[in-house]
Amino acid sequence: MLSANGLLPTTHCKVPSLRGNLVSNQRMQAKAASATPRLVEGLGELLPGTRYRALLLDQYGVLHDGKKPYAGAVAAVAAAYAQGLQLYIISNSSRRAAGTISKLAKMGFNSSHFTGAVTSGELAHRELSTRPDQWWEGLGHRCIHTTWSSRGSI
Repeated sequence: MLSANGLLPTTHCKVPSLRGNLVSNQRMQAKAASATPRLVEGLGELLPGTRYRALLLDQYGVLHDGKKPYAGAVAAVAAAYAQGLQLYIISNSSRRAAGTISKLAKMGFNSSHFTGAVTSGELAHRELSTRPDQWWEGLGHRCIHTTWSSRGSI
């Protein structure tokens, strides 16, 4: 669920610690390593009677090319949403989460279909704002943001 400011709550962004119980971590790794990936032609193969509760969708190169959505992407997102799936955008974009959802809406995606977004820009902003440890504290308070300007902002 998006918070009032349109961002994914911090609790949804935390990565579980791998330090805990060594035995359970080994079991988890063994289970993940033994799983055989299922190759599919598209989301349509997964949606009917899906056993999934959520989809993590990369945006650039998956949903769009940076300027326009790929053929069928808007319909696929709508179909996944109609099946009751929670849809999260994940991206290494320097944009904040709300900007990412806004850009997708401008491309024709329904922004209400996305439960949230996790972007590199959002995570960097959060860490720079909260300064959770000495490493972040030591970065100072001035920065330069660069981008590949000939391509434009993603």
